[in-house]
Amino acid sequence: MKNRPLTALAALLLASFLVHAGCAKQPAVTPEPDETSAPAATLPVPTENAPKEYPYTEESFFYPSRGIDVPGYAVVPETEAGEKPPLAVILHGHGGTNEGLAHIARALAKAGIASIRMDFSGCGSSTESFRENNLTNMKADALAAIAYMEERFGTDPDSVALIGYSMGGRASLELVEEGSVSPYAMLLIAPAASTTDLIRLFGGESRWKKMKADAFEKGFGLYNTGYSDQELGPEFFRAIERISDPVPGAAARFTGRALVVWSSNDGVVLPEVSRSAADALKAETLVSGTEGHACGLYGPPEGGFLQQIIEKTVAVFTSAHS
Repeated sequence: MKNRPLTALAALLLASFLVHAGCAKQPAVTPEPDETSAPAATLPVPTENAPKEYPYTEESFFYPSRGIDVPGYAVVPETEAGEKPPLAVILHGHGGTNEGLAHIARALAKAGIASIRMDFSGCGSSTESFRENNLTNMKADALAAIAYMEERFGTDPDSVALIGYSMGGRASLELVEEGSVSPYAMLLIAPAASTTDLIRLFGGESRWKKMKADAFEKGFGLYNTGYSDQELGPEFFRAIERISDPVPGAAARFTGRALVVWSSNDGVVLPEVSRSAADALKAETLVSGTEGHACGLYGPPEGGFLQQIIEKTVAVFTSAHS
């Protein structure tokens, strides 16, 4: 009786040894591949919910507006025959060109949204004098662009979005405030909405009055940007003074989705102007702390603030139009 525990233990050790010895003597067996149980990493990624990416074409041309030819730049998705793509009208800032907004235009085209950019009077490829650069002409050129894009590229005149940078943002807001455009979406980048803030930017009240007086007396008021001289015509001052701030009127009419972008270190259009516009429009916002007034528009489209603008704009515009 006293030897039974030892006998049992010996039996267990012997059995364990035989099992391990037997396994060591068995040839290695390669399992047959099971086509029904491939590793998850090798399975194709589902694409049924991925957004469609449209091929697109780009064209530059001159289109008619105000009895002159305006440089235009279209990016148009290749849609099905008979399909009218929505349109985004892109308005650049005071003294700028359309180039800083081209990456946004191409991203929208990939998402099925056509766009047109233009060079306003005295800018880029424009043949006009800069004296004709004013909000009145900017808005006229934007409206003419809508009609031209429908006629030439078959875009939908009833599905229009507005994108405006700086003074182009103010022009966009005025188009809505006046009821000239009822956009389904807007992107406003540092919109120069406040007349008071613009007068500050152009040198303050006394300097503004002097330039304005010169414009009405001599045909232009001279403004130095720090980089070059600009000859500002009488309508420049008249159009800006027409309304102190187009945001309240635009917000009362606007029923779409909006995105307002700015930088907290913008010294051209003060951040509180952009924030006020965003609040009134109940807009989504995207704010940088380091990009200044340029808001990253002239940087690389990948990896920086511009990429964030592009991705957010596409998301807002496509959801607003769907």
